[in-house]
Amino acid sequence: MKSFVIKKIKGSYSKEYYRLRKGKYRAIFFLESEDIKVVYIGKREEVYDKWQ
Repeated sequence: MKSFVIKKIKGSYSKEYYRLRKGKYRAIFFLESEDIKVVYIGKREEVYDKWQ
C-alpha cells in the first residue's frame, strides 16, 4: 500500500502551507497550534488555482 506524500508549498504566504498528495488528489493545509486546518481538497488540476 502506498502512503501519502506531504511537502511544504514554496512561496511567500502568511502561513506555512503544506500539500498532501494521494494519486490525482491533493489536500492543502496548514498547522495551527495542535490543529491541522484543511484549506482545500480536490483533483490535482484544480486545487492549486482554487485555494489561493
